[in-house]
Formats: sequence, structure tokens, C-alpha cells
Amino acid sequence: LNNEESAAANAAERLSLVLQRRMRDLEAETCRRLIAWEDEKHFSATGQAGLFAGNRDTVDALSLAHLFTTLEALDKELGEMEDWLEDRVLAIKPLTDDCRDIEEENRQLEQQWKSYDLLGSEMRRLLKGLVIDEELELVLGNPASSLVYDDAGNIQVEESEEGVNRIYDAGKALQEATDHAAKAGGLHLRAVSERVEALAQTSEFFCTALAQIIVTIMEQFKTEVVAASDYGKVSKQDTHSMIAKKVRDTQRKFQSALLGYIKLIEVLALLDPKLLPAIRDAYSEMVAEGILMKKRMKGYFQALPGKNAAYLTIAAKDLRDYAPFDSARTDKTVNAEDIKYSLSELLPVVAREAYFTAALFGLSNKAKDGREKKRNFEAAKKSVDHSTQYFRYYIQRTCGIADDGEKDGSGGYKGDPMLSLVASIHLNEAMENYIDREKKGG
Repeated sequence: LNNEESAAANAAERLSLVLQRRMRDLEAETCRRLIAWEDEKHFSATGQAGLFAGNRDTVDALSLAHLFTTLEALDKELGEMEDWLEDRVLAIKPLTDDCRDIEEENRQLEQQWKSYDLLGSEMRRLLKGLVIDEELELVLGNPASSLVYDDAGNIQVEESEEGVNRIYDAGKALQEATDHAAKAGGLHLRAVSERVEALAQTSEFFCTALAQIIVTIMEQFKTEVVAASDYGKVSKQDTHSMIAKKVRDTQRKFQSALLGYIKLIEVLALLDPKLLPAIRDAYSEMVAEGILMKKRMKGYFQALPGKNAAYLTIAAKDLRDYAPFDSARTDKTVNAEDIKYSLSELLPVVAREAYFTAALFGLSNKAKDGREKKRNFEAAKKSVDHSTQYFRYYIQRTCGIADDGEKDGSGGYKGDPMLSLVASIHLNEAMENYIDREKKGG
């Protein structure tokens, strides 16, 4: 505001105050004179005017005409004042408009700052869940550095226990950050999307490195337990019971060693379950070539009472070629003892392998629907079938069962129906403790 306009505004304000004060005084004077006028009329009507005329104040006896004159003068002054104020309003209207615009702009700026503050709080909430501890980020960048190795490059199991826990914690933190991004939203924001993309790249690298570590650990443990078991060698003095015990001991040691690293597989299943089938295939191959290797399975079945020779070299007979039962006959066309021993001694190995495979790779978890259960069962079956391929190879011949690809010269299968019948009876008895009759998912 310039000096002239400021002085005009101040004068208007002072004049308004003076007029308001004078109005109050006039109203009080008017009320007092009206009361005096009413008293005068009363005295005149009652004939008391002459009695008290000398004592009344002469001011109170002013005529009504003087009161009207005063009020008219006041109305005139008020009108002039209103005209003057209208002129002043027109003069300062641009200034009031500018002030109004400034107030509106300030109000919008205040609302904008509030919006920015709310946006900042929301961004902090979104990004806070995407931040991983610096130490855990180092583990995610190089998970192998958390493990302890000896001079030969092999992992030291006991010394690496704390490192396994760190890798597990880092994987869980990464999984929680990824879940937070999916649940909290805000992926359309550039800061959030860039952080989520960085987490995805970290997860891909971490899972690939973790899968390599798991396979390396499995291979190391397999080599150690096989070496401790004399590399699966079978001597002529070993009985089938001794060989079966060696197989069970080797299997137990291998699985016990892997239990300490099951957390790594759990984290991998959370972050990238697509890598599990490859690890499961590698595991089943190690079992087939180490724990249940062909050399040991062949030695076991050759150590059975029937020596397994007839089932490998002699074509089986058809049912019509079997002679009627005769208690005096001494030849054994069906060696039930071989079937009985092989099922009682090695079937627990197969069952343990199935249970451990399902538990190790999360296939025994309660699935949400029947399709998921079926997929888990098929995956476990495929893995165990590959792990026990040499056991199945020899047990089929012991039980008189032929593979689809094995035919004799005439195009018929070499399977022995009598052996298969006896084997099925023994198998039903041996499987009694393994069938999940109550459908509990075992």
C-alpha cells in the first residue's frame, strides 16, 4: 500500500469509530429526552405542570421539533459518511482483491505442503519394508562367504552352522521384503518399482548361488559317506544281511548330514521354487550312484540264498509248464526266500528314501487341493524311482517281473507269473506298515 491509500484507510477507520461513539451518545440522549417528554405529557394531563415547572430541568423540556432536527442532521452526516466510504472502497478494491488472491494461494500452498507430508509418510512406509539390513545384503551378494571351508575347499559342517543360519535369515529377509512390496502396493511409483526390480535381481543371483551351494554340499556328503563305506565294495564273505546293513548305515549318515542344511532348501523353496526340480534330480542321481549304487545292489541280490543266478540267465516258465505240487520234490522253482529277504531288508530303505525326499523338498506339506497333492506325489515318485533304479532292476528279476522292453526271441515277455504271485503276497505283507489307510498324507 502507498502512503496516501494507507492514510485514507486509517482515516476511514478512525471516522467509523467516532461515528459509532457519537451514535451511542445520541441514542442515549434521545432515550433520556423521550422519557422527559413522556413525563411532561403526564404532568400536563394531571394538572401538575404549574406545581413542578420551576424545578424541572429546562433541557428536558426541549421541544420535539428540536429532537427531529438533531436526528435529521445525524442522518445527513451518516449518508455523507457512507458516500465517502463507498469512494474509499472503490479506491482500495484492487488491493483487497490482491490480498484475497494471496490468501487463496497461501491456503493452497498449505494444503500442498500437507499433501507432500502425507506422501512422504506413505513413501517412507512403502520403502521401509523394502530395506534389508546391510549385513544381510552382504550375505545375499555372496552366500558362500558365510560358510567355513578347509584347505581342500570342502565345507566344514559344524563350523558352518552359524553361516547357514545367516544365509537362512538373509533369504527370509529378502522374501519378507518381496512380500511387502506385493501386499503394500505402490508399484506404480518409480522409487518403489526401482527398489522392487533391484530386489528381484538380488533374489535371482542369490537363488542361483544358493542352488549351487546345495548341490555342492550334497556331492561332498555323498563322497564322504561312500568313501567311509569302502566305496560300496562287496566281498565274497559279505552276507545279504551285512550288505543291507551297510546300505542302511550309509543312507542314514547321508541323510543326517543333509538335515543340517535343510534350511537352505526351505529358503530356496520360498524365493524360487522353480529351481527345486533340478536340485531334486541331482539328489536322486547322487543316491542312485552312491547310496544305492549298482555295484552294491548287484552284490546284495547275488548274496541271497538263490544267488540270483536263475533269474538272470534262465528264462522263466509259463504257468502251464509248472508241475503239480509234490511234497517229495526238492527242486525250488520259486525261491520265496529271496523275495522275503529283499523286501524285509531293503524295503525300509526305499520307504525311508521316499519319506526323506518328500520332507527335504517340501513335498509332504499339506497341499491346498487334490491337484497339488497329486503333483507332489508324482514329483516324489519320480525322484524315488530314479534313486532306487538299481534296486528295482534286480527286485523285478527276483520277483519274476519283466520290463516292457525285455522280450524273448518269440516276442513274449520273460516274466514269471508264479514268481510274481508269490512276490505280490510277500509285498502285501511287507507293505502293511507303510500304507496310509487313514489318508493322513504319509
